[in-house]
Amino acid sequence: MIKIIKKLNFLLLIIILLLNIKSLNGKIVYGDILSFERVLSPEIGKNITLPWGDEKVVRLCNPFGDEKVPIVVSNNIPLGKEVSNDEDFLSMFGNHSFATLLAHFNCKKSEETCIRINTITPQFTSCLLIASIDGYDHVTFNSSLGGVPTNMNSWKVDTVGKFSNYLPKAGRIIVKNDTRQISLGCFEESSKNNLNYVLIHPTKPIDTIDICYKSFSEASEYVLYGLLDCGDASKSSFSISGYVFSDKYYSSNRTNNPPITGQTVYIKQRSGLVYDLDGKPVTQAITDERGFYYFNNIPSGDYQVYIRPSDPTTQFSPITDLNLEDAYTNKATNGSIEAYVFINGSGVVPVSKTNFDDIMLTSVYVIREMNIGILPKNISLIGMIFIDYNANGIMDVDIANTSATDTPFSGVKVQLIDGNRVVREVITGADGLFSFPDVPYISTGYIATIYTPTGYVMTNYPFPPAPSPGEIINLEIVPETELLVGLINNDNYCQDAPLMAIICYANQGYNESHADDPVLITFPSTATKHLYNMPHGTVQHVAAHKDIGSVYGIGIDRNTGDIFTSSFMKYFSGFGPNGTGAIYKSTTKNNNYQSSLYFDLNRAMNQIDYCGTDSHVYPMDNYDEGVEKVGKIAFGDLDIHNGSLYTIALASRELLRVSISDPTDFQLYNIYNPCIDEPDDWRPFALGIRHGNIIIGGVCTMESNPVTKPVGYVMEMGGNIILQIPLDFPRGCKSFGGSFCIPGDYTPWSSVYFDSQPWISDLTMDGENMIISIRDRGGDLDRDVGTYDILRACFNGDQLILENSGSCGGVNGAHLLPSGYFGTPDGINGGEYYNDNFYYPTDNDGHDNVASTAGVVIPGYHTLFGSSLDIDSVGQGTVKVWDNTNGLLLYGIGVYLQNNENPTNNFGKANGLGDMEPICYNYIK
Repeated sequence: MIKIIKKLNFLLLIIILLLNIKSLNGKIVYGDILSFERVLSPEIGKNITLPWGDEKVVRLCNPFGDEKVPIVVSNNIPLGKEVSNDEDFLSMFGNHSFATLLAHFNCKKSEETCIRINTITPQFTSCLLIASIDGYDHVTFNSSLGGVPTNMNSWKVDTVGKFSNYLPKAGRIIVKNDTRQISLGCFEESSKNNLNYVLIHPTKPIDTIDICYKSFSEASEYVLYGLLDCGDASKSSFSISGYVFSDKYYSSNRTNNPPITGQTVYIKQRSGLVYDLDGKPVTQAITDERGFYYFNNIPSGDYQVYIRPSDPTTQFSPITDLNLEDAYTNKATNGSIEAYVFINGSGVVPVSKTNFDDIMLTSVYVIREMNIGILPKNISLIGMIFIDYNANGIMDVDIANTSATDTPFSGVKVQLIDGNRVVREVITGADGLFSFPDVPYISTGYIATIYTPTGYVMTNYPFPPAPSPGEIINLEIVPETELLVGLINNDNYCQDAPLMAIICYANQGYNESHADDPVLITFPSTATKHLYNMPHGTVQHVAAHKDIGSVYGIGIDRNTGDIFTSSFMKYFSGFGPNGTGAIYKSTTKNNNYQSSLYFDLNRAMNQIDYCGTDSHVYPMDNYDEGVEKVGKIAFGDLDIHNGSLYTIALASRELLRVSISDPTDFQLYNIYNPCIDEPDDWRPFALGIRHGNIIIGGVCTMESNPVTKPVGYVMEMGGNIILQIPLDFPRGCKSFGGSFCIPGDYTPWSSVYFDSQPWISDLTMDGENMIISIRDRGGDLDRDVGTYDILRACFNGDQLILENSGSCGGVNGAHLLPSGYFGTPDGINGGEYYNDNFYYPTDNDGHDNVASTAGVVIPGYHTLFGSSLDIDSVGQGTVKVWDNTNGLLLYGIGVYLQNNENPTNNFGKANGLGDMEPICYNYIK
């Protein structure tokens, strides 16, 4: 039977009571006998020391000191005579000639007297003999261990008998137990010559017995005591064994759970130390590599087996198998298990040398599987997944104008794995964090499984090479250390300090006097000084006017660094050698720049004017024709995505896709026309990439209805409109000086070059937000000023919302109030997010809008690079850098400066720059 007792402390307790007095056949064997032959009454108060066998020592004394001195004397009873020939009685004394007992005398008129027998060390296999009790005697006794009283109900009677088989029968001794003492008496008539006796033993270890005697008649004035070793005929000895395991599965079963090696397991009795049958103290055992422990060759007793957790918060496995149907279960909880086990009872079995756990045991019996399950300590595991824009394996958090700041990666599934078991699963939030709080500690550790999004690889994989793009990543995760996981795909990657490619425009035809002027150049994105003031070689001239002519769009092949450009119609700047349908490829490998025709849409469509007829007048000395064709022939913006270049054929208003590895692989797509009332006014031009898809920007120019303001649109390839841009907001002064202000408000497209004619020229993503660059078509109709604009649209979780009053997405920009030179409203509802004003104090003039015709956000940067004009001089072509977090203008880089002595060396303020792109290479080859 097992009784479970719950306690509130953390002592893990197993109480095991092993009764080894009777063997399976009920026969008792006896050992050493305590000899009382030197005992005389006058010396009992002096703590007489008596030997008991070869090793044990007993003290005999008066528990009350000098008061009530008992009368005792050694009494030798000859064995084998008529008065002492009972076989059971003789078996106690073996081959001894005499039974040396202690006679305790008491007279009728005397008070009760007592003796104390103290064994110094705890005794497990002792039997107490009390004899010669009749109806006039009253004997009581109790025991203790270390001063702690024994529950006397735990004493058991072995034999009630008589000394002689020949003499008339002796009266039977009656034993009455209660918790405090045992009382002995006899109520049967018996022969005065045949003595009776009772043999009784404790079932718990003791070291002290107090016996008290009172006589009520002169007919009976003494009793006899004896003390001897007694035990099982098979010399029973016991072992306790079991396992300590980490219950990581919370199964309360050692099966499949890892063992706890090196755990100290303690043993004691409730009343003191444990001694084995050789008399050696037993206090503890250490679990082996299997978590196995054992206590060997211990006698019967009342035991506690426990561990002492150093952490008071340690928790233990609960008992789930109350009926002990599974031997491997935990046998202990935060309370205790009280087990009353008999030799032939549940759990106690003979030692078997064929059982691996029993090999080391020398005992006769063993109680196995006294298992202790410890619940693993709860730990917290954390990590972060981030977009590692430069793939340096480090989460870069410093904010700089010319380098990437890594950002958290949301929406990534992470599983916590223990072996083949998924413990938990989480999805990273906006902070990129994943955490597994309060999971059990296990010595084998956990694995974090990262479900890498398609196309992404890990940049800081500990054992390169990293798994292939999109493959699951398994990483060891440990407590108290944040697991940082950097991921990157090719679209988001850019190496540190990339070069920037930009379009400049040269005058006249490609084969005229400006044929050698550079039109495609590269410069360091880290530049902060004007390019025309930087050392020779800083700016690289990739292609000249004679190579590619007037182009606008730029696309970079991330595998090779090759640059693709698309033909562009601009006043006083002729097409390249292959006309209106040409797309050129400029190689940059080893700085050996070569430009050539890559694709000709006119030729591919077998129609010489499919992209429009070249309306320039050559030679182009001082005059040019065809300004009406600006924005309507050749190509618009150009982007490269998924191995193909995309551009817009302006004459047919179609989206063109051409493979960058095979120019014969091309396709034209119709573009949705949102100009329902005036379809001829639809002019698509800009491209961008959002959520891995091409997006298109264009304007309903209102040429056919000049009393109505133009409207811009941004749409997906399939025609889904994601943003509508009314272009009727105030724009301050196109030019101002002294007291004059030329209004900058947008007008419908026309041939009037000084009008501000909106032309959505580029779409740039800043995370989920969009930056719309608006070129001024008027700057391409002549050689006069073009004033650009940039708008910001912020994603609210559902849709893109245009900036308003200088604020976007709840973030305040640079100009919340009217910010024109004369305090005029400038922007949607009077304010604008980006500071795009220019004031030249030398001449006291300037422009309220000189923003960006093409925008660049290098992956991970907080800055916007935009091709613009005028930063600190008049007639500059510039690259300006804004802070996307607040719209402030940080600095500008002069690309060119108009020469007053030769004003035709560039276009000055007249849209002298085109598209711009960083030369970023693929991280994943």
